[in-house]
Amino acid sequence: MSPSPVRLGSGDGDRRYRGSSPYCGGFTLVELVLVLLLVTILAVVVVPRLFSTGLFQQRGFVDTLAAALRYARLEAWATECPVQFRLSATQYRLTQRSGCTTGAFTRAVLNPATQAPFQGAVPRGTTITGGTGTWQYAASGAPVSTRTITVTGNGTATLTVYAGTGYVQTRD
Repeated sequence: MSPSPVRLGSGDGDRRYRGSSPYCGGFTLVELVLVLLLVTILAVVVVPRLFSTGLFQQRGFVDTLAAALRYARLEAWATECPVQFRLSATQYRLTQRSGCTTGAFTRAVLNPATQAPFQGAVPRGTTITGGTGTWQYAASGAPVSTRTITVTGNGTATLTVYAGTGYVQTRD
């Protein structure tokens, strides 16, 4: 059993005890400067990344584009009418033939959630390569050819649409 500390001084404000270190009053100037330096580095490097929405916008666009490609396949299969998927550097759009099996692709495919034409814009700072142009999903829901779309911006993602099945695979 260890002895309790013995009070050396008298008075209520005296807090010195036998055996304590004389250097327990706070932080040194070097420690304070190092902490401020670390906080500054974190503020400069990490905080801008926390408030940057570019990566989230790109990932959201990739997910939305994959959903549109999957919906084009399902719409063609459900209606037994071919669906055309148009992708450019600035937007994508789904259309069907005006007469189901005949006519030009002028009738907009409606988004089931909004009842507006199924289309979307490419976010600023995002580039699409390798899949631009038009391609069709047959009435069976299968696309005519395999396409690979690469989306770059604040990272790179790849979408592959396989011919025959219409399966859409995304890779980051």
